[in-house]
Amino acid sequence: MVARLLAGGLDALKALLPLSIFFYRFLEWWYRSDFHKRVQQAPAPEPPKPPKPHPDGVEVPEDQALCPLCRNPRTNPAMAPSGYVFCYPCIYRHLDDTGTCPVTLIRAQPDSIRKLYADA
Repeated sequence: MVARLLAGGLDALKALLPLSIFFYRFLEWWYRSDFHKRVQQAPAPEPPKPPKPHPDGVEVPEDQALCPLCRNPRTNPAMAPSGYVFCYPCIYRHLDDTGTCPVTLIRAQPDSIRKLYADA
């Protein structure tokens, strides 16, 4: 019984020892090269500039808490693909009827609306 356990342990060491040496050498290479520094220090790209409102589009209110369509405080805030935020019912109805963002007049569909969550 003891001999079988000892033989099984030695068989496991035959696989684990080369694997641990490989892993150790990999870590040694990783930290000696500059590769890990380049991966960690890559700067985040700048976000794209927001699209400008179209002259024929709906005017954006100065108070950003108001929906540009109904001019009331936003309920269930949702974002159109253009990045502007509206009440979900307002933007859904508008996109379903016209197929364009009310501010920029960029083409959009109701399934491209993104819900915004305050606690995220």
